[in-house]
Amino acid sequence: TYIEFASAFEVRTVVDWMLVRDEASAAAFAERLHAAPRNFWGRTAIGSGVDHALQAIAEAPFEAQRRVIDVCGDGTNNNGPDVAGVRDKAVEAGVTINGLAIINDRPVSWTFAHVQPPGGLPNYYRENVTGGPGSFVLEVHDFRSFGAAMTRKLINEVALRGTPPTRF
Repeated sequence: TYIEFASAFEVRTVVDWMLVRDEASAAAFAERLHAAPRNFWGRTAIGSGVDHALQAIAEAPFEAQRRVIDVCGDGTNNNGPDVAGVRDKAVEAGVTINGLAIINDRPVSWTFAHVQPPGGLPNYYRENVTGGPGSFVLEVHDFRSFGAAMTRKLINEVALRGTPPTRF
């Protein structure tokens, strides 16, 4: 499933649960995702997104050996519930949260602290967002490399379960 979030009240399931087991089902998922419009802009309520994902997992029509939430974003949690508290709730429930931190190397002045927090966004994700067995953060520096980062993430989660590279 794919969930989109911005502010605490702007969280939506974009693509509902689908079983992806081969090239055709992966293409069908990608098609649905690509066809869906982006609905929200603005704030970054990571905690609300993770909370929505936890509810989706609880209602999933599939049994899974592992339960993983991937959070992808370009800034810190600046709206909604405390992300570390929601992360802790997820980890206690046996869910792993991984992160793809998108680095904005040219932020506008009023967003600087949001997209480049002290210690860097990947470190913020490590300290506040990700958790659980085998959790990791990938650092993505531009849209051209996003596809490679997503591929690396999937390989790590599905096949290798080791430590992925941290930069793309």
